[in-house]
Amino acid sequence: MPIFSRLRIGASESSLPFRPRKTLRKNKKQIELPSVKEPVNECLFLQRLPLELRQEIYRLVLGDATMHLDYSPYRCFSSYECQAPPSCFNGDDTWCSSPCFRKDCVTPRWSRVPLLLSCQQIHSESVDLLYTTSNFCLLVGAAENSFLELTKRLSPRNLNSIRSISIHWAFMNVIDDVFSLGNIVPNPWKRTNWDRLWESIAGMQGLRHLVINLYDSGSKVEWPRDLVEKDHRVFTPLKKRTAPLESFRLIMPHQLAEEVEVGGKVYAVQPWLS
Repeated sequence: MPIFSRLRIGASESSLPFRPRKTLRKNKKQIELPSVKEPVNECLFLQRLPLELRQEIYRLVLGDATMHLDYSPYRCFSSYECQAPPSCFNGDDTWCSSPCFRKDCVTPRWSRVPLLLSCQQIHSESVDLLYTTSNFCLLVGAAENSFLELTKRLSPRNLNSIRSISIHWAFMNVIDDVFSLGNIVPNPWKRTNWDRLWESIAGMQGLRHLVINLYDSGSKVEWPRDLVEKDHRVFTPLKKRTAPLESFRLIMPHQLAEEVEVGGKVYAVQPWLS
């Protein structure tokens, strides 16, 4: 028989007031926040205009622009709109000759990209237009390869959406990268940045227009002309691009070859004009 069944509470004891047992844990005070319902402002642009009209506005703001992608030593990108898009993108100049891109310029630089940061819905509706209708220009330095960094940061969808890109790279930096002029013992099987660049270009499915400008940086360093002319390591990576292009330009300061094959089509190598 359970021990608790033997206990009986008398009438006098049952009439006593109930006192709860004290606990060592103290109850924390619950703070109730006042529920304030603020009215949500309606965005007339997103709520009233149909998607077709919004797409036209996005195209006017983001489309048909030449954007410079500047890669800083702080491992971040900044974008600026080019003021001389035809000559800059086609490789007629070493880099953008517009004064707004010089370090001593007081003219404010501006970009169209901040529109994408306004809200999530505008970003999702307009981000494709930025990559499909813009021309991107990148300057590859001796230490940092801005194009390879761009391929790491962009999603595969955005990278494959790029239609036009122009890459400016100093000719001596390419020769030094391919033939390892700074190394005592060159490694011919090394996977260079030049190889990685063309591997990335080969994977860009949406690319239609490509410009590679190997400009003359004015370096007085001697380079093995006979070795480069006989070796095909400079032009072999170009064949990795098998998908056809609508336009391609390869500009070089030294006539190492008269024509190259890219995307199953032969293109003439154009001399660089200083």
